[in-house]
Amino acid sequence: MKKIVLLAIALMIAMGAVAANAGVYTFTPTPKDLGDLDHSKYFTWGINWTHTSETITGATLKIFQIYDWQHEVDSLYMHLLDNPALGTTTFTDNQGGYDNFSGQGKWITTWSDPYGDPSHKANLTYDLGALGLLADVQTYAADGRLGFGFDPDCCYSNDSLQVCITTSSTPTVPEPGMLSMLGLGLSGIALYLRRKK
Repeated sequence: MKKIVLLAIALMIAMGAVAANAGVYTFTPTPKDLGDLDHSKYFTWGINWTHTSETITGATLKIFQIYDWQHEVDSLYMHLLDNPALGTTTFTDNQGGYDNFSGQGKWITTWSDPYGDPSHKANLTYDLGALGLLADVQTYAADGRLGFGFDPDCCYSNDSLQVCITTSSTPTVPEPGMLSMLGLGLSGIALYLRRKK
């Protein structure tokens, strides 16, 4: 009989603690390739973050099928930014040869294509958590906006960019009606066990 009581208590705990909700959110800029990351420009991409009540558990930046179409010394500077304008914004630097986002936000990486031809396209993936930037992503997103800065000094081409953010939220509190039903069920089990004795 003790087993039945323990089973009922375990059931109540399992039903009462509703699992935490999780979300996966994917963002792509417009245009999705940021104009092929034209070497005479630099770009900001601001994301409207409407899930401020959720805890960010992962963030990944991806660039698909990128390459430098000529062999040269090239650099693609990438930064996490706190509060850029929403959407994509394009600035002109005529391939200034330096990082226009230096000292702004958090540096993610600087990528260079070692080949310089379309037969060596690369898919780049940057796990911002593994790079130690997850707390910065959460802090930046707290006011509903975060983003990225890209400064290409090169002749790049790419298919698209993407950011994927995963979240969790705090467990929801069980509804009073559910707790009442569980309480009645336990009372019924206790009454049944008393009568049986």
